[in-house]
Amino acid sequence: MINFILKNPEIVEGIGETKDKKGNELKKGNIRIWTKYFDTLSGISSFKDNLGLVMNLGSGSLPAEHVVLFTAFINNGLDEIWSPEELLNADSKKAIDHLKSVIKDGSNRRQDIAAIVSKRLLNYSTHYKDKFTDKMVSAYGDIMESGYLSQDLLILSLKKICTFPKFNRLAMRPDLIKLLTL
Repeated sequence: MINFILKNPEIVEGIGETKDKKGNELKKGNIRIWTKYFDTLSGISSFKDNLGLVMNLGSGSLPAEHVVLFTAFINNGLDEIWSPEELLNADSKKAIDHLKSVIKDGSNRRQDIAAIVSKRLLNYSTHYKDKFTDKMVSAYGDIMESGYLSQDLLILSLKKICTFPKFNRLAMRPDLIKLLTL
């Protein structure tokens, strides 16, 4: 659900204007209500298969336009983006194949999803740096070299995490060295 909040920050931050062009009041969400809503949804195995229930659970406590945004998020399959932990603990090829399936290539590329995954991996690596195994560091390097992450956030990530001893070896990978020298 973090992916949804990162993709739609306006639901908790607001959007500047208080009324739209038609005079409708624009609402800002309450993060506590979102947290309770997501806790309620945690027992549902497939949001897409239970979309009616997902909508009903949100309709009583969240603004209608937010529930619509969340259902669009589900319909686009974005609720299935793997967490950083899943990406880093999976076989690198499987993790990259998953990124390819959600981010896509060429004119269908979803830069918004690439940015979300990039931010989540950076946040995860800086927060849990002491829990990273050698395999996880190697997997992160493979994911960085895959070309699916957002390049500007990838450069920022490298500059931040390469200051941690465990991640120093990423700066020795030829493809990543090129990024660091941009």
